[in-house]
Amino acid sequence: MKKGDIIIIVLLLFVGAACLFIQGKDDGEYVRITTNGETDRYPISEDRTIEQKNGKSRYNTIVIKDNEVYMENASCPDQICVHHKAVSKNGESIICLPNEVYIEIEGSTVREIDN
Repeated sequence: MKKGDIIIIVLLLFVGAACLFIQGKDDGEYVRITTNGETDRYPISEDRTIEQKNGKSRYNTIVIKDNEVYMENASCPDQICVHHKAVSKNGESIICLPNEVYIEIEGSTVREIDN
């Protein structure tokens, strides 16, 4: 490789990183909560606390407040979902694997899946 090739590669990497940084993520409008294949959807603009129960002893407390969503409490042993930062942008998520709870922020635009 020549010096010019390296400069072009570095320039392309820089432009690609800049595009990702500038694009960013849109604010979410809804929170989708899935447990055991059942999905509920709530507006992120309405403050509320949601108790998700999965079986007799498994539970998660999900809080929607100030256009953010976070896991306040959970019965899982590792508590990773509770320590996760609050989410608010389209596509962000919180997952509690032991309790099988999946939280995802959705925007108003529908994402298309490539075939």
